[in-house]
Amino acid sequence: MSKHKLNHLTLILLLTIFLGSCTKINDSNTLRMNLGSEPLTLDWNLANDYISFDIISNIMVGLTRFSLDKNGNIISVPGCAESWTINKNSTEYIFKLNPRIKWTDGQQVIAQDFVDSFRRLLDPETAAPYAALLSMIDLDKTKAINDSTLKITLKNPAAYFIYLTSYGLALPIRQDLIDEYGKDWTEPENLVTNGPFKLTHWQHEYKIVLERNKDFVIASPKGAFKMAPTSTQKTKVVIRSSEAARQSPNNNSVNTLKYFMIPEQSSAFTLYKNNQLDWIDSRSIPLAEVPKGPFVNGFDKKGNQRIPLLRNTYIGFNNKSGPMANKKLRQAFSYAIDRKILTKVRSKGDEANSTFIPPSLSQYINYFVLKKNFEKTYGIKTTEKEYLNGYYPDLARKLLKEAGYESPEAVPELSFIVPNTESSKTLAETLQSMWQKELGVNVKISTLEWKVFLNTLRDSPPDLFRLNWGADYPDPDTFMQLFTTNNQINYEGFSNPRYDSLVQQAGQINNLERRSELYTQAELILSQKEMAIAPLFIDSQIIMKKPDVKNLVVNPMDIVFLDQVKLER
Repeated sequence: MSKHKLNHLTLILLLTIFLGSCTKINDSNTLRMNLGSEPLTLDWNLANDYISFDIISNIMVGLTRFSLDKNGNIISVPGCAESWTINKNSTEYIFKLNPRIKWTDGQQVIAQDFVDSFRRLLDPETAAPYAALLSMIDLDKTKAINDSTLKITLKNPAAYFIYLTSYGLALPIRQDLIDEYGKDWTEPENLVTNGPFKLTHWQHEYKIVLERNKDFVIASPKGAFKMAPTSTQKTKVVIRSSEAARQSPNNNSVNTLKYFMIPEQSSAFTLYKNNQLDWIDSRSIPLAEVPKGPFVNGFDKKGNQRIPLLRNTYIGFNNKSGPMANKKLRQAFSYAIDRKILTKVRSKGDEANSTFIPPSLSQYINYFVLKKNFEKTYGIKTTEKEYLNGYYPDLARKLLKEAGYESPEAVPELSFIVPNTESSKTLAETLQSMWQKELGVNVKISTLEWKVFLNTLRDSPPDLFRLNWGADYPDPDTFMQLFTTNNQINYEGFSNPRYDSLVQQAGQINNLERRSELYTQAELILSQKEMAIAPLFIDSQIIMKKPDVKNLVVNPMDIVFLDQVKLER
């Protein structure tokens, strides 16, 4: 028996013993779930993965906080700020902080805490992966007017900026504690936070425990509403709150969150079936156990939920070196993929898609223009539906020859890495089979633990890799910025000055029609002309929960805030 298998079985045994030994009384206010793997970091200036933000989102609150309106649209509501104003050209934001919001050590959250965070994030020595997202902040003009008034000045307008104040990147920091503890400032004994829960236990590679912060204050989402600069008619943001109220958990409210780190979906699902986890999502549901529906208004008859996400799964190509630096070869690989088959294999209700901007943001992209350019370039008549599936095997074989490979045997074996999960391996094997069938080309699949996977992409990208990208804010900029030249998460090494210029322009204007024109041209470069990546499908999230778990809400960005969950036990 391998060491890996032994460790895995030991983990499951320990989990079973631990969870089974807890009495109903002790666990009556405890919510148990699976994180999937160890977070990369709880330093929110450095975090760049959804697993880390699952924890951060429940221990910290920024100037604003993501929420949903009655129609299910994502909005930003008051967080640390109880009100804010924006000047006419959208370059100056004045936030009034709620003076009752405290850090868990009792200190007040002040405007300087946000200024310190911005300065640390944008300091090149910090090497923050997401620093580019807030690079529009003018640090020389951004300042704390007083403890409860923060002025943020932008170098240029950013149509989506208000959403960034809800995102983990813009959270305040305690610079004094970072100076004192260095890289250990996020350990439980040192970490000071301001959110609904606080970190009390972190047993690395096994478990994280959060306890409710009983002093947490939230702002009421009452008050005036105004259209956000980047919004469609359906999306609004709160710009003024009339009151702030202390959260008052009742006897059914969750007091303790226990996150376990179980990478194997089948093992996590077994624990859920044995009532040792209270709710799970797709990272813990094997493909064979995915509910088949039908889903009506997002729910099936058993109460399982399916939520379409603002998240795109795609194949990244190494654009800088190796065989995939050949544009024609990248195009051949993309057009050899039947995306409809991928979604059937996954059986989660995902949507086949060959563009990186999701269809739910279709107001920012002109599919007719993309389709017409494809038809003109390749002389192939197609429909919009066929174009979004992106499956043209005859064209793929033609492009393979144009790439300089007269026979499939001439293509060297290509390396293809994916995260070490069952669904990732199944997806990789399906793609491997497609490329062998349509192109006669072999790819070698390697699976890596999540941290190792991300480090490999950063330090030594393979020929191909599978990633997904979930929206950090409900705007196409969160997708298109990813592939700009200097973005640290641009693992593909893609660089195109025209693309960079289009994305920059689109993010700085408020006119929806003009933004759509610019993003359409950028999409054309990314996923057709240069084929820097091969988008595969838009993800759906599946939620399974026990009947006693109430008020569990997942938004289209797959952020789960757990402070309102109740347990009726």
